Amino acid sequence: MSGPADLVAEKGGSGDTTKKIWKKYEGKYTCPIEPTQFDRATKIDGATNAGVGVLCKCERPHMRGFHGAWLGFFIAFVSWFAFAPLMGEIRPSLGLSKNDIWIANLCSVGGTVGLRFLAGPYNDVYGPRVLMSSLLMGGGLIVFLGGTIESAAGLATIRFFVGMLGAAFVMCQYWTSMMFAKSVVGTANAWSAGWGNLGGGVTQVFMGAMVFPLMKAITGNDIETAWRTSFIIPGILTCGIGYWIRNYTDDCPYGNYWEMKQNGHKLGNAAVSTRRGGSNITAWILFVQYACCFGVELHMNNLAALYFRDKFDLSTEASSTIASLFGLMNLFARTLGGVSTDIANKVGGMRGRLWAQTICLFLEGLFIIIFAAQNDLAAAIVCLICFSTFVQMSEGTSYGIVPYIDPPVTGMIAGIVGAGGNVGAVCWSFIWIFGDDIGNSQDKLRVLGTIVMVVSVLSTCMKIKGHPAIIPIFTDEMVNTGLDDERSWIFTAEAEACKKKCDEEGRAFDPVAERAACVEMATKNAPQL
Repeated sequence: MSGPADLVAEKGGSGDTTKKIWKKYEGKYTCPIEPTQFDRATKIDGATNAGVGVLCKCERPHMRGFHGAWLGFFIAFVSWFAFAPLMGEIRPSLGLSKNDIWIANLCSVGGTVGLRFLAGPYNDVYGPRVLMSSLLMGGGLIVFLGGTIESAAGLATIRFFVGMLGAAFVMCQYWTSMMFAKSVVGTANAWSAGWGNLGGGVTQVFMGAMVFPLMKAITGNDIETAWRTSFIIPGILTCGIGYWIRNYTDDCPYGNYWEMKQNGHKLGNAAVSTRRGGSNITAWILFVQYACCFGVELHMNNLAALYFRDKFDLSTEASSTIASLFGLMNLFARTLGGVSTDIANKVGGMRGRLWAQTICLFLEGLFIIIFAAQNDLAAAIVCLICFSTFVQMSEGTSYGIVPYIDPPVTGMIAGIVGAGGNVGAVCWSFIWIFGDDIGNSQDKLRVLGTIVMVVSVLSTCMKIKGHPAIIPIFTDEMVNTGLDDERSWIFTAEAEACKKKCDEEGRAFDPVAERAACVEMATKNAPQL
């Protein structure tokens, strides 16, 4: 949750240097803000009148950024998984084997791994708006090529490049981390990502039960022509939303990064961000845990429709509609995870967030095993919903932790963790491709559930400067000298205590002065050798 450097040097007539903060929307904010956190909003909807909800607010910069973040990720998800609900028709048309389909699925989720790593540090340099819009417009053009596929190799290639749209998630989470204060950032991140992930469920219905039947009607029930022309629709929508994001949103509360650079703000350095974020052990623990929640969701987006079609002998329309329930839980489940981690933070600080992460992951693994045991369609649907709910709650709790790990390099941290989801999906695809010795899909799901339950306990090993850990030996209390400036320090428990004390004493909270006082106090109290 880094903030841009906020001081601009200007020379007055006498030659003296004064300091002034450049803000594009100064005095025009519609959301309540926290000035000590670089004007991040303290409410997600910014409503001042009762009854005004988040969907009714789209003013710049905060709420426009919020809607740009989730909408960009949503349409990226729609196009990313537009192939999955049509595989029942593509498979006989191209003569694909089961392994051909899984290799294409693997390419789809693997295509974005490297790009997620790259997107992280470059968010700190160029901002999320430019990266998101460029990705959507470029990816949208590739989606159009979905109708030209003639072989298994062509399918794998197109899905690999379309899969790069999945990197939009990194921009989505960075964007909301820049727009919203720490008191609500868990909810904001979960809400935007949850609505974005909703695209994975919507595309099952949109492509399988709406666009495909429409194209069948237009082409006179010509199945092959229908699935090929179906990709025109998501391609147009993806390019269009990318254009809107580029021209009508802002990178952060202060404005767009290129404008800030012109007005003297100092922004991030990609090399420094990469080196610093890449050496953080906690980021890599979350990488593994995110592989076990978002990675599982990506895997199920590819698996669910065919799983229900083959196991229960359903039609393409019916299986895709049932499969959509998994993604549609994003309508509330990921947000529920974000809300739960913010509530846990109020009750138990960072330790509360870590417990929320552990519990949600453990219950996810448990419900995967329960889902795999169901042979009745109705029971399988109920268990799918429960399983999906905890998958997405775990994603929400994960990104409630991300902004605290190392605030000045939040972009890189978000990229590492986000890439974990795709790496996980690749690993789970390998189990389905090469795990014939394990058994059928139900047996493989049991193995997957067990892995998730084991990984959930890694939260106890997380060490975040300035915050208590679940296991005391991992707590790093020496934040005064361990964090490099007030940009990092203001997000710690110690800074929160200082701010509370200032409020009680009726004086303004100055993060520079307060941190200096804490450093001085720590130095005085340090044991003398």
